[in-house]
Amino acid sequence: MAEFAAALQELKAHHITNLKEGKRRPFLASDHVRTLYASNSVAASAINDNKDIVGLQMLAQDLGQQESDDNRTAISTSTENLQSAGATPVAQNDFIAQLEERRKKAQEQAINNVNRIYDEAARIGEEHPDLQPHLLTTLDVVSKLFQDLFDRLADFISGVVKKVAEWLDQAWKTIKDTFNMLTSWISHWF
Repeated sequence: MAEFAAALQELKAHHITNLKEGKRRPFLASDHVRTLYASNSVAASAINDNKDIVGLQMLAQDLGQQESDDNRTAISTSTENLQSAGATPVAQNDFIAQLEERRKKAQEQAINNVNRIYDEAARIGEEHPDLQPHLLTTLDVVSKLFQDLFDRLADFISGVVKKVAEWLDQAWKTIKDTFNMLTSWISHWF
């Protein structure tokens, strides 16, 4: 179990650093992590049917959807406030500040979600040592999906901030289309 815990920590630290730095660096596994990956003795078909792995995937999907929904609500509220303020320069500056704060909160939420998934994987790995290599693979995929989700949200917010005045006319359509796309994408994670 100590090797699995160390491997979890190594993988989690890598993905959390990527989220914090906003960079996607490849994971260069240490020898003990590579050994654990190589010890995979359970057939892939058995993993696809394993209720704990599927439960972990569903938890990730639910957390991803919640993250998307939270951002939709916050950005929609900020947009409503901007519209009702008449999109004055002061209101635009407030809007930009709110979106930048939302980007920071989205990053924090992604990190918290990754931590929650890893905590659940640690519990599963302790109960089912034979699943540990598959849990690492699943966690790598899930962590990359949360990085993708955050990157998409951050890119969306950055684009809005750059074009706030002309974007306002298209705000509602853009918000709806973006989050419908994210909902569809998240629903097809697994």
